[in-house]
Amino acid sequence: MSHAGANRLLVAVTANRANGQLQRISWTASPNISVEDAAGAPLPGTSLTPPSGSSTVTFYVRRTGGTSATLTLTLTGSFGSWSTFVGGGPDAW
Repeated sequence: MSHAGANRLLVAVTANRANGQLQRISWTASPNISVEDAAGAPLPGTSLTPPSGSSTVTFYVRRTGGTSATLTLTLTGSFGSWSTFVGGGPDAW
C-alpha cells in the first residue's frame, strides 16, 4: 500500500505461494472508502475478479470521509481464502 494522491492509496495484492493465483478479491462496503480502478472510477459491487491466471492485482482505495478508514478484504485463490485490510488512521492518507 502506498500513497497515490490526496486521500488515495495504491493497493497491490500478490499471491505469494509458488504458482499462486488470485481468483477473487472481495470487501465489505464501507461508507468512507471507495474502491477504484486506475482511472479513478469506482468499482461496482463489493468484489473484483482478476483475469484468469493472475498472481498480482492492483487497485486503489480512496478515503471519502472521516479521518480514519479501513477496508476489510478477503482474498480467494489457489491458496484458499485469506483476510486482511487496507487503510489506516489520519497519517495513512
